[in-house]
Amino acid sequence: SDRRTREVERAVLDATEAWTLRGREGQTFSAVVLDAEAGPGSRKGTVVLDGHAVRGRCTGGGLRPGTRVQVRLEEADVARRTVRFAVDGVE
Repeated sequence: SDRRTREVERAVLDATEAWTLRGREGQTFSAVVLDAEAGPGSRKGTVVLDGHAVRGRCTGGGLRPGTRVQVRLEEADVARRTVRFAVDGVE
C-alpha cells in the first residue's frame, strides 16, 4: 500500500540521516527551525541543518519557524533511526 511505502521510505531516510551524523555528537551546526510546538514557553521543534540533508527533533529556547539557530548534536542513533539536537544559540 502507499502508506506502507511511505513508512519504509521514512525509515530509510531517518537511518541515513543518523548514519550521516554518527560519531559527531557534541558538534554544533547551523540550522533553520521548520516547526515548533505551539504555546508559550514551548521548547520542542524540528530543525533542518544548513549544508546537510538532515532534519531532526530539537529542544531549547528560541524555536520559532523560520528562525536560524545553532544546534548541538545530542544523539545520532542508526539502530533507532533517530537524530536529536539541542539549541546552542539563536542567530
